[in-house]
Amino acid sequence: MGADALLLISPYYNKANAEGMYRHFAETADAVDIPCILYNVPGRTGCSIPVSVVERLARHPNIAGIKEASGDMSYAMKIARCVGPDFALYSGNDDITVPILSIGGSGVISVYANVMPAMCRQIVADWLDGNHARALENHLRYLQLMNDLFLEVNPIPVKEALNLIGYGRPVRCACPWCELSEKNHERLRAAMARQADATILCLPDAASRELVAALGESEGVILDASTAHRTAPGWAYGFAELSKLHRAQICESMRVSNPGCHATGFISIVYPLVGMGILPADTPLSCFSLTGYSGGGKKMIAQYEAEGREDLLSSPAIYGITQSHKHLPEMQVRCGLSCPPVFSPIVDDYYKGMATTVPLHLSQLRGVSSLHDVWKALSDYYAGQKLVRVAPEGADGKLYGAGKAGDDDLTLTVAGNDGQLTVTALFDNLGKGASGAAVQNMNLMLGFEETEGLSLS
Repeated sequence: MGADALLLISPYYNKANAEGMYRHFAETADAVDIPCILYNVPGRTGCSIPVSVVERLARHPNIAGIKEASGDMSYAMKIARCVGPDFALYSGNDDITVPILSIGGSGVISVYANVMPAMCRQIVADWLDGNHARALENHLRYLQLMNDLFLEVNPIPVKEALNLIGYGRPVRCACPWCELSEKNHERLRAAMARQADATILCLPDAASRELVAALGESEGVILDASTAHRTAPGWAYGFAELSKLHRAQICESMRVSNPGCHATGFISIVYPLVGMGILPADTPLSCFSLTGYSGGGKKMIAQYEAEGREDLLSSPAIYGITQSHKHLPEMQVRCGLSCPPVFSPIVDDYYKGMATTVPLHLSQLRGVSSLHDVWKALSDYYAGQKLVRVAPEGADGKLYGAGKAGDDDLTLTVAGNDGQLTVTALFDNLGKGASGAAVQNMNLMLGFEETEGLSLS
């Protein structure tokens, strides 16, 4: 396939004296017509290239520079003093990139760049352009991550880091290397999250709590898609359409909890009615909510899409029948209710889409005397919102669970009569009920337009 350049390591088994070391590199460089870079890494080879040898080799026309990975700044300064301007001195250790640059270095041959290439380049470019303060600031900011990429022998941690950020297909270590230990895996994951501008957690509740605790005072914003922090103090609730305060808290907070899917539908109906004084907070409520099977995650998707699945999966399945569904605390607390609703979640044989319905008797309500009044109250409440809207008055016929599949917005439908009525939230459980809401919240947290990257009907 050919090569553009060679990185030449010093002999590491048959040790050489200074002259032998010189001949090893010189004869290799004589045999090729492409640039060669010396590689001084005594931690791997057990020996260092003598400064006098580097000085001689720097005059060879095919030897363009040295990757200095001893970590010894005294050695690096001696190299910088004895070589000419056309000989490149590269840091071979990410954690001393800026110190190497400060003595005339040309850049870094980096491990860290595999994980954050743009920032690695930025640090070097800023220093070479004279913006030393910013280069140093970013170098110190990411120093811990640079070091944590060596929690175990290289390249084990950096390959695991690439897996953590979802870089293409899984990156695996060949023998004799093996997987990163579980302890160091968690440490590396926390280190990467601490340095990120934004982190979205899609983890089991316990894992989410552990990682948040490990992050401490992270400089980046965190959006948690698990149930772990949906009623936790200090966390903003990620449903911007509920009020100006909710929107402001999302924009200003470093920690935001993404709503649950069923909870999104219920809260979109009940929160404004309670807030406007139409629905007393002590009203006993019920809710039934239909979802596609994707709401159950990988395990349920595989179950529903398996060949030869059991026939019962072709019919709706009522679950959470013990009234202990994990969304119930969120539904009660976020709506300010005296007690949780009686909740009946239902999963059916279609991929995605959700229909969450709250039935009401007009006699339960205050300040309204007709179906129209309820419809108007909700229409006025959500007027101007881009991702929550109220369907035109006079709904009749059927509402389908998959009616909003593929969209990232939510539609409320008020139906019934002046005695009893239903309010139904139609949305995609994977859209406004999950990842769509996460994108919206992250847009708000980072100062982007809230609908950026979303699909609206």
